[in-house]
Amino acid sequence: ESGTGKEVVARHIHRVRHKKAERFVALNCAAIPPNLLEAELFGHERGAFTGAEKARAGKFEFAAAGTLFLDEIGEMPLDAQVKLLRAIQEKSIQRVGGNQDIPISCRLVCATNRDLLKRVREGAFREDLYYRLAVFPIHIPPLRERREDIAPLVGHCVERLGRRSEGEILTDAARRLLEEYPWPGNVRELFNAVERALILKEGDLPLNNDDFSGIKTVPAPRPAAGELFRLPPEGVDYEELQRSIVRQALHLTQGNQSSAARLLQVSRTRFRTLLGLLEDTKKEGTRYIFLRRNPKE
Repeated sequence: ESGTGKEVVARHIHRVRHKKAERFVALNCAAIPPNLLEAELFGHERGAFTGAEKARAGKFEFAAAGTLFLDEIGEMPLDAQVKLLRAIQEKSIQRVGGNQDIPISCRLVCATNRDLLKRVREGAFREDLYYRLAVFPIHIPPLRERREDIAPLVGHCVERLGRRSEGEILTDAARRLLEEYPWPGNVRELFNAVERALILKEGDLPLNNDDFSGIKTVPAPRPAAGELFRLPPEGVDYEELQRSIVRQALHLTQGNQSSAARLLQVSRTRFRTLLGLLEDTKKEGTRYIFLRRNPKE
């Protein structure tokens, strides 16, 4: 998804792998007009095109021995993809309008919110470039699926904005508020909320509930069954799976059967049937894909 914090991850990789003095250079491929993207990446010589009054180094040269982060790589035009592939293979570039090979040594990190394999099948992304880039893919899930990252991300944002605190950055209530919010805009929305809170903050940290007045606690979207369970190739004991789910529902509702039925979105009659499985553990297990409601109930 968009805004999940891909650049944050790229910057962390840079900090871990490089010395502090080495540069982190970011370029959003979707934000540069296609006819200017090559010049931004590889630089240009004087007179290479209208308006090129002097030679200029591109992002590859500017990154030097640091990190070049190419965001939205899936939007790169095919002709620029050809030159990027050559740069990766040859470890050198040529400026637009030039013929001199310039060695490059930066680490290349790319990001996209598109399905690149689908783009390859559509002919919009080069297959050879895809396999050159997909050496170590990292999937970054949306923020609502990794709520444990919220507090560290707030700390990172506060530090990035130049605010320091020797104590806690968030009160417990503020942390709960942020963890309960579904963050449809992901990390980008979180950073905007923290920046707004710091601007309006009267006094020192930590940030509390009142500092996030624009955040309203709403129930997070209910995950689909496919997000909760993946059937292993060897199958499962279906009845044991149902028993496990019933036990968890009863545990979460402190034994309240009506609440447990609502939690599982089944009728009381259906829940009593499921409850009977807890008392009968001698039945032969059956293999099935997932639990679902009986539409007649």
